[in-house]
Amino acid sequence: MTKDDVFEFINRNPVFHLGTVDNGQPRVRGMLTYSATDDGIIFHTGNMRNVYRQIEANPLVELCYNDYEMQMQVRVSGTLHQIKDNAFKDQVADHPSRTFLTGWRNAIGVESFHTQFIVYCLKRGIATCWQISDNFAPKNPHRPVIHRLTIPSPKKDENHFLPCQIVQSFHMEFRGFTVQKIKKNINVAK
Repeated sequence: MTKDDVFEFINRNPVFHLGTVDNGQPRVRGMLTYSATDDGIIFHTGNMRNVYRQIEANPLVELCYNDYEMQMQVRVSGTLHQIKDNAFKDQVADHPSRTFLTGWRNAIGVESFHTQFIVYCLKRGIATCWQISDNFAPKNPHRPVIHRLTIPSPKKDENHFLPCQIVQSFHMEFRGFTVQKIKKNINVAK
């Protein structure tokens, strides 16, 4: 997958599970992506939520996106940064996909909303792409790392979403993001 493929995958599957740490204990919850572009992966919460406290204490997180029809998963790990620009917060809150925020903003007023509405951005991270066909392949502790801006994606065939006979491994950096893709040689009977 290229970086654009990763962003397209995330935007097509905006619900993700966010992993944080709370006093040494792992915590995971479902969240909703606002956008994923070269500017970063953006989502939001409120400052009254436990997830806000956890991120402020330790901004190193992992986001997990799934597409069950494609049988693929993309995990993105990195450090979150808070966006404090109130004009951008209003842009997010006014987006047609965020009508659920209108009542909250109207009830507490704009000034309080700007304080309580927390927008996070993951600008630098590592995206790891996985598919079900890789599930039982042995791990390769000495996998090669290749730095590239783009790598061609394998083509679909009629029997598999991604042909399992392709061996491919890459580590790709783009505007602070890194994409890792591990494809193992698996013999699949057709």
